[in-house]
Amino acid sequence: MAILLAQQNNIHAVTGIDLSKEMIAIGKSKINNNNLSNKVNLKIGDGVEIPFENNTIDLITNTFGIRNFDDYKKSIEN
Repeated sequence: MAILLAQQNNIHAVTGIDLSKEMIAIGKSKINNNNLSNKVNLKIGDGVEIPFENNTIDLITNTFGIRNFDDYKKSIEN
């Protein structure tokens, strides 16, 4: 999803989070292969406790992640 968003002309920056270091490594490889490292930043993070201040994010998407949340209602409320 981060790559698809970053390929849009009106998107200036994309940050992706995942709990898995391995998934971050795979994502970084794909980002580099698509020459998007200047637009996409990936970091370890918890989708239930998103590591960003309020009012600093324009859009949040979730691709396949909600199935892994222990408390999906809490993650939607946050």
